[in-house]
Amino acid sequence: MLKETLCVLLLWASLEETQSRGCSSFFCRKSHLVSALSRGSDPGKPLFLTPYLEKGNIEEARKQSLVGPLPGANVKSYAGYLTVNKKYNSNLYFWFFPAQERPETAPVLLWLQGGPGGTSMFGLFVEHGPYVVLKNLTGTNMAVCLSTDPCLVCNNVSLY
Repeated sequence: MLKETLCVLLLWASLEETQSRGCSSFFCRKSHLVSALSRGSDPGKPLFLTPYLEKGNIEEARKQSLVGPLPGANVKSYAGYLTVNKKYNSNLYFWFFPAQERPETAPVLLWLQGGPGGTSMFGLFVEHGPYVVLKNLTGTNMAVCLSTDPCLVCNNVSLY
């Protein structure tokens, strides 16, 4: 539990500095938002963790960010949004997976996908995450997920 808290706090602290900066007109456009799902289940509202962290409600943030079971694998994970610029309501999405082997001593791996506009969800579902997307969501035994605590951050700012 300490590692999950440290991962979230590390991300929050490193992003807190960017709040004073403005954002470019490209990243501030509302037209880049996906307005609704075309099909499937309703994912609910986005989970913004910054208000919990600012009030010191770390346990509540951890509880709220726990991802429910996904089909195909029994992997514990945490996800949510961290605010990086309040003025423009800019947020970064993260998904954290505690190591499957010895999570209490495993190092945290912070993953930021390369390339302009690259989402870390590509790394999660294609390169080294605990899931791979084929025709369904399938669990993997990737060594990275077994021995480290990967924390994947989408370095594309989301505006809500």
